[in-house]
Amino acid sequence: MTDPFSPFPFVSRTLCGWASVVGLVAVFITDWFTPLGFGHGMLYSPLILLALVSGSRALVLGVALCAILFTLIGMLMSPDAPDIPTINTVFANRVLSILLIVFTTGLSLWLLINVQRLNSATEKLMATQQRLSEQHHLLRIASQVGHLGGWTVTVPEGQVSWTDEVANMHHLPPGYHPSVEEALNFYHPDYREHVRKLVRDCMEQGIAFDDEVQLLTSDREVLWVRIMGTALRDQQDKVIRIQGAIQDISQRKQVENLIKLSHEKFSNLADAMPIAVWSAQANGVVDYVNRALSDYSGLAVEELVQPGRWLSILHPDDYDRAEAYWSESVDTGMDYVIEFRIRRKDGEYRWHLTRAQPVRNEQGIITKWYGGTVDIHEHKMLEREHQLIVDRLLQSLKSS
Repeated sequence: MTDPFSPFPFVSRTLCGWASVVGLVAVFITDWFTPLGFGHGMLYSPLILLALVSGSRALVLGVALCAILFTLIGMLMSPDAPDIPTINTVFANRVLSILLIVFTTGLSLWLLINVQRLNSATEKLMATQQRLSEQHHLLRIASQVGHLGGWTVTVPEGQVSWTDEVANMHHLPPGYHPSVEEALNFYHPDYREHVRKLVRDCMEQGIAFDDEVQLLTSDREVLWVRIMGTALRDQQDKVIRIQGAIQDISQRKQVENLIKLSHEKFSNLADAMPIAVWSAQANGVVDYVNRALSDYSGLAVEELVQPGRWLSILHPDDYDRAEAYWSESVDTGMDYVIEFRIRRKDGEYRWHLTRAQPVRNEQGIITKWYGGTVDIHEHKMLEREHQLIVDRLLQSLKSS
């Protein structure tokens, strides 16, 4: 809180308040014992100003009311002077004193109210500045952590302004401000004309842009960046400035490349296997099948990964059972182990054993399903022949 009124910082407000009260009593006593004709009422006005320094509106009003009361009492109680002035002179003296007291009080209250309003506005301004400072500090931290900076270009002057983070991104000193052409030349030759067109369209037509391109720093290091820009217009709808942000996304691109390479390695390994390999999302939607299943069924990989499409290659008698069991496994998280018949591309249905297991994160939540399908038709036929032989043998024994 700021001091509501303190024109003299070295003077205690409490001391001024007490001094005004003591002075009020002193002037009244002096007026009581002084013969009529002396203008003691004039001495109350400085005491009101002294009360003003205390910063208390109540004290100013209190001193003023007491001063008016004491002025009237003094006119009645003061002893007569040796050369008695006329009653009109005494009355005029007291009325003038009261008017001066009223004027001083009004001026003091007006000054006190305006000073308090000024202090209130100052407090709000300081609080706003503090919040802005804190937000600016947080914004700088976010910009540094997120590798994000801002930029502006005036139109048509073409004056470029970079934040320090953008300059640091280009490996340039803080406060560096290039020309438009110099800024565009920092982009990789493969993307430079594309970026130039984005900026030109934004400046001329106000078309916003958001794209990912490659940037060359001052020491020729290649960075992946995300550039965003939008136009600012005046009241005549004319573009007067374009502004936006640039973010270093090189780390994200590296992670994406690693994921892509890992996926490619998995795909190459899965395609090299003689059995069908597949994966599904946590909700059970198949999102990958290897080439072995595509070659076996005669359907393209893109077609097999469509929701529910893999069920179409199952034998009609196995369709409902396979779907129900798969839904149960997805809901409960149990391993999916089942035998069903799959239609080969020549139209023959052959028995397959399918097994899938879920992958869980640290919280135990399923994030992926991985499965494999192997042809067991010959084994299934041998089991059937074996069962037929056993049945015939038992029948023969019963007949004998």
